[in-house]
Amino acid sequence: MSDPFVVAHMFQPARPITLRRLRGHQIGGAAGGVPAVLVIPRGGPSPAPRLVVVRGSDESLPIPLYDLAGGDAHIVADIDDVQDRSVRALADVLMTRPARQPSAAAARVTGALDRYLGCGIAVTRDGQGGFLMGLRDGRLAEITGVGRFAADCDPWPGVFGSFLYAWIAANLPLSMLGSALLIAGHYAVDREGGSELRVAGRVTVAVRPNVWTPTVQAAEPDDAEADAVVRVAS
Repeated sequence: MSDPFVVAHMFQPARPITLRRLRGHQIGGAAGGVPAVLVIPRGGPSPAPRLVVVRGSDESLPIPLYDLAGGDAHIVADIDDVQDRSVRALADVLMTRPARQPSAAAARVTGALDRYLGCGIAVTRDGQGGFLMGLRDGRLAEITGVGRFAADCDPWPGVFGSFLYAWIAANLPLSMLGSALLIAGHYAVDREGGSELRVAGRVTVAVRPNVWTPTVQAAEPDDAEADAVVRVAS
């Protein structure tokens, strides 16, 4: 990854958003626009919907005509990407190696959190078309695609890692996501200046309570990671 910095903007939609369904070949990165997640709370006295738009720090953003409800800049790194080796120890969101089966996914993310104490969320594909996220407080969040939407295809695991990181940073309850309607897509501004979410698919979120206890001390970083820490600190 050339730029590990990611910016997540959280908006509170005050005007209608046009939802347009994508074709199969557009669901990944060919849709145009910026990856985004629309959250529509359901049940009881629900708060307003939230639109979270995720972009690289060097990417332009078509600014929605909505109130900014929050935002967060953080580092995302992939444990399998050699270009990310120098920033793994600094990553807020860490993509781990895919698990071959769901039973191994929890060990994958908790192991990453144990080793990298600066990491707030670790993400792994679960081997069944979804992915699992481990949180620093010990909880696990399962993301599953609805219908034919393969939630584990790029860029969605990384997008949802940043989405959840920004959601927590905004002090919003994770319990809200369990009953909400979550729509993944690409946000864009249409020719008339209106807001459009090019829908890739829907997901469900299931949050498990604290199931593990982080270790007190992380493993020693390798030389490249230690060098990265020194450079930033200086």
